[in-house]
Order: sequence, then structure tokens, then C-alpha cells
Amino acid sequence: MMRRFFILQILAACILAIGMFTPQTLWAALSARANVSDTEVFTGQPFTLQISVSGSESPERPDLSGLDGFTVAFEGGSQNSSTMIQIINGRVEKNINQGYVFSYSLTPLSPGKHIIGPIRVSAKGETALTQPVSIFVKKPGHSNDFKLDLSLSENHCYVGEPVIVTVTRSEERRVGKECRSRWSPYH
Repeated sequence: MMRRFFILQILAACILAIGMFTPQTLWAALSARANVSDTEVFTGQPFTLQISVSGSESPERPDLSGLDGFTVAFEGGSQNSSTMIQIINGRVEKNINQGYVFSYSLTPLSPGKHIIGPIRVSAKGETALTQPVSIFVKKPGHSNDFKLDLSLSENHCYVGEPVIVTVTRSEERRVGKECRSRWSPYH
């Protein structure tokens, strides 16, 4: 009887020790976040959209084909992962953060307020949505007092072929009742 009790105590101690020294791995659930480099841009001015995914190192590339009002160019992606091991009083805890970042260049086609998203991200059967991001697109201004013209020495050119670009700047300044025009060509 004593022998059984002793064996049960040793067995309980072994189970407790295994529980204390077995690493506990914590995984993050799939989540996604959208960030833009600028929230106010001009029509035709490209900006960067980054979609940060947490919880997977290899998510599927988000489909942005339904994004109206923008020209979209995929610029690439990269893994963004880390591992942390913490030992406190003999208890081992392992925290793994898996992530991936997708980068896109977006060029707005029209002025006004545009909302990007929510964007759907999928990985290993899970799906997450980004929060919507608002972009305000302004129409480029113009001035009758300032003019900038560009002209090329060739109408058609090839990669590596030297081409002369002529930049002509002209501005009009009012001094009293007089109007003075100035121009200066730059090569």
C-alpha cells in the first residue's frame, strides 16, 4: 500500500514537472490593418497603401481589383515575424508573432473623398478585414500668373538614348499698374 502511494506521488510530481517545463506556445489570431502614407493627396499623385497581416507568415495576396477610383500597382510584400521565449520560475512561455506586409502604390483618378476598404485578407482558412481608410483627393490648382512648360528634343526615344528636356518657366508679376513678364529656359 505504501509502495502504491509512493509511486502515485512520484507520478504526480512528474506530471507537475512536465507541465511546468513544457513551453506554452501562444499564437495570435488572424488580423489585418490598412495604413496609407498620406491621407490628403492630389489627383494623379501616387501614395502607398500597406496592409499589415498578423497571425500568418504566408497569407493570400488581397484582391484590390474592385477598388474604384484608383490605379493600383502591387509593389511587393515581406514577412514580419518575431519569436519571444520567457522563463519565469521555471515556467517556459513561447510567444510567436507571425506577420506579413503587402505594399501597393495607389494613384487617385478623381478628386473628392474616397474610402479604401474594408479589405479582405485570408490565410489557412481564416479571414480578416481591415478597417476602412479615408483619403481626401484634391484637384491640382493652377495659376494664370505662373506657367511651366516642358518640351523634349525627340518625339520618340528609346531606353538609354540621351534626350534634352527644356523647361520654360514664365511668371507674371504686377507692380503697381505695370505688368512685367519674365521667362527663363533651363536645360
